[in-house]
Amino acid sequence: MFKKVGFLVVAFLANVLSVFAGAPQVTDVVAKMSNSWSSLVEVTCKVSGLDGAEGKYRLYVEWIAPGSSKAQMAKSLFLMDGGCKVDELSVAANGEYKLLWNARADLGEVEYENMIVRVSIDREKVQLWEDGPYWATTNIGAENPWSAGLYFWWGDTIGYKREGDKWVAADGLTLDFFFKGGNAPTYNKSINQLKEEWISSTYILRSKYDAAQVKWGGDWRMFTKEELDALVDNCSWELITTNGISGYIISGKGQFGSNSVFLPCVGCGYNEKLLYENYACYWTSSIYSQSDSQFAWRIYKNTSVNNTSGYCMRYYGLPIRPVQSSVLGAGCTSEGFLLDTRGVFGDGDIGIESFRRVASGDVFELVIGVGGVVLGDDVAEGVILEVITVEGGRILDLGEFSADNVEILSALVDNGKIKLVVKPKINDDLGVIGYNHFFFRIKARW
Repeated sequence: MFKKVGFLVVAFLANVLSVFAGAPQVTDVVAKMSNSWSSLVEVTCKVSGLDGAEGKYRLYVEWIAPGSSKAQMAKSLFLMDGGCKVDELSVAANGEYKLLWNARADLGEVEYENMIVRVSIDREKVQLWEDGPYWATTNIGAENPWSAGLYFWWGDTIGYKREGDKWVAADGLTLDFFFKGGNAPTYNKSINQLKEEWISSTYILRSKYDAAQVKWGGDWRMFTKEELDALVDNCSWELITTNGISGYIISGKGQFGSNSVFLPCVGCGYNEKLLYENYACYWTSSIYSQSDSQFAWRIYKNTSVNNTSGYCMRYYGLPIRPVQSSVLGAGCTSEGFLLDTRGVFGDGDIGIESFRRVASGDVFELVIGVGGVVLGDDVAEGVILEVITVEGGRILDLGEFSADNVEILSALVDNGKIKLVVKPKINDDLGVIGYNHFFFRIKARW
């Protein structure tokens, strides 16, 4: 069964970097155990920024076991519409949402004391093999899985759409673009020349020239040649037609057998033309060869070719299917919490009931449910503030802070529950740091 513990940990996930412009956000997260005997977790949150957002979005819950840095997706998750469960987790409008997560169904009978749980909103994505990246369900610039979206030369971050017999820039500045060598600065450049500006020491495009990173932000990026090889090795490919568009359903295997993405066959751009419309052609971020000045790796798939990967001249226009690392990353998340998964309020036990931001600035209210504990007026003296940073999936403990570093605005005992209102003094302790996110961790002991 879930291990009983005598302390509580609650956390607020805060952005210390500016949120990607125009990206939807999750705020006002409140989480609580549904009751004391099941492991159902109720999460309410507010979604904003969906106005004019490209593609489909959905809500996600990820969890991290104590002592681990590996984020795992919650599977037994439902969106609640009134008193009804909704299997589809897509959200299309700004507003308040309620999620119900059956933690026991996902975790089994484990002895976790506490775990980090993150709520996020992001584009729809699926994982196709263990420890593999999450694959977006649409191309950049596409409204649905069977649409082409935008086409890019290798290293381009503007993108071009097909209008009639012309290529039109996504920013509207070029109305008659040609995919040719003179219009692609990465073409006919040696590896040493590319290293000066365009590619990293691992021979992939730098972030500022990665169209997925630039267009979608967060930790979205183009997939590498190694990830393309893994996509071939770990998945099955089936040519189908949907909505009048032929393409490949790529499905995972084993426990990932129910997960799939659709790659439409939408060809590539060459000069003013659209060619190979019955081929699936997609850029990777990987250079073809360290001795080459013209090519980069791509998906190149059709029933008439045996291979799935191939190389292509960098000035060709190809769609891009973004991926996202399976470790905890930036995403579009703005709030999260640590959750005591036991949900048991027996003698001497402590459990989370709710946690929320209560005012502008960094002011938070914690409601702590307890059983069999005599509460005095000095409950605030047991509060310790810690900071954990999250960067690249690693969790780093920066140590405990004294009470001088968190202002206790109020500490009340009300009907056997503790209500704390606190204001951590972030800037006094951290200054300006470069981590994407960090957690405030508040412990209470008696």
